[in-house]
Amino acid sequence: MYQILEKGDIYFFVRPKEGVWEVGGLEEIDHFYLVLKPQDQEIYRLLISWQKSLPRKGGEAVEVFTEMVTRNAEEIKRHLESKILELQQERRVVTVEEARPVGEGRYGLIRKKEETWLIYLLELPKRVESVQRDFNLFSQGAFRLRVKNPGSLSEGFLEIKDKPPLPGYLASKFDRQDFISPDNPDFFNYPNVTFVLKTTPKKLESEGLERELDREEENLNSAEVFNDLKIDRADYPIKPLIKGEWD
Repeated sequence: MYQILEKGDIYFFVRPKEGVWEVGGLEEIDHFYLVLKPQDQEIYRLLISWQKSLPRKGGEAVEVFTEMVTRNAEEIKRHLESKILELQQERRVVTVEEARPVGEGRYGLIRKKEETWLIYLLELPKRVESVQRDFNLFSQGAFRLRVKNPGSLSEGFLEIKDKPPLPGYLASKFDRQDFISPDNPDFFNYPNVTFVLKTTPKKLESEGLERELDREEENLNSAEVFNDLKIDRADYPIKPLIKGEWD
């Protein structure tokens, strides 16, 4: 048996590299984002993957961290929009292209036998194509989840300068361990917390989860990624999301 700790909507975005508008492949992508919107909660979490994708099958691990947590969808929207940045040290101005959606679905944080899993069920696009495969994004996925102790200096993991101010009831769970399986969704509510998503040969029995996670048939008009995040679809390339093809 399993316990659903949390469920909600999940959105996947990619941001092109500087100066790239018409994306033709993974090599032109700078960032890969996940947005978690828990059901019945006014909170949005923006996570970024250092490896610019989800983990491949076969035991690969991917590190992600929480870049933003907010109760205002407009803040997520502004973060994903295009912007002009002045790099004072390099004495130049750069244009950061807007992130574009490449997937939408439902997610669940599932607890089973002292392990927590992040699972997702894709709703858009209706059929996985080349864009989604570039990021190891499929019709459904399940990852064993670990959260990193903010005080840990684990070799091979990027250190974040601003340590997350975890409250005592979360920080005490580490008990001097570098990584633990998070048994509370609140770990996602603090910026700069690092998580590890890992595929594993051990499968999570998912019978019934599609029904329990309220997976729905979506289309361009009903897509929550636009309605929920207040994004104007006219301002974003939608071909990757709807057809699974690059611009």
